[in-house]
Amino acid sequence: MIKIIGICLLSTLIALSATSEGHVKQIETEAQGSQQIEQGFLALGNDDPEERIKNIGDFGPFPAQVEVHFDSIYKDLQMRFCPPGKPVLVTENNIEFSNGYGETYDPETGIGGSFEVWGDFQNRYTSMWIESANEARIKVKWRSALVAPREGKPPVLAHKDIYSRAPFGDGYGDWVEETFFIYPDASRTRYAKIYTGLAQTSRPFGYDRTPPKVVHEFAEAIVWNYNGVKTTGHHSHYGPDPSQHGGAGGGHLL
Repeated sequence: MIKIIGICLLSTLIALSATSEGHVKQIETEAQGSQQIEQGFLALGNDDPEERIKNIGDFGPFPAQVEVHFDSIYKDLQMRFCPPGKPVLVTENNIEFSNGYGETYDPETGIGGSFEVWGDFQNRYTSMWIESANEARIKVKWRSALVAPREGKPPVLAHKDIYSRAPFGDGYGDWVEETFFIYPDASRTRYAKIYTGLAQTSRPFGYDRTPPKVVHEFAEAIVWNYNGVKTTGHHSHYGPDPSQHGGAGGGHLL
């Protein structure tokens, strides 16, 4: 399998003994704003890898396909997985934080911008689902493709003519699979895999993307701040208008 693997460790993990008791519940589709969330460490939402949320606009709304809730002193935190590209940790005052996402460039298509999971505005490729859950650990997966959006047309898949051995679609083009291991103390580990036929020549960053040079990125740190709260640090800052953003963080490829 040809792939680029990126690993982002967000905080120290605590080893806990697992049990067989399930901690998966479905998100209510009606009256969601007034629903009562059961206290405890649990995952709510989709557990079907083939299920996709439809009719998502370019900049929202981004309904959660999966939510993870915490207990004890961490009960004011939660994680939301919102297609096509928004897995976030949410603070008690509704500020959202996430790491960056898979991204590449394919100038041979005539598209000068980036190809990324956010380009899947029509949600043709993206699904987020609960793979397993118990009182020790919750595992959430996210599958998507690196695409460029086109108004009124299907998005364009990056390097769609190059065989990547991706276990999705027909095995061509650049795809992303991410796995989140989430623990009761809100620590979590994220494994990001980019399937591409260009792994041997790819770089994690660079402004010269003229073929055969290619870049695959996933290293930004993003603060989604819709409330106008001032933030500092090395990050991309979305808000209050998410179409205005800038900045990038660092990272590495393995």
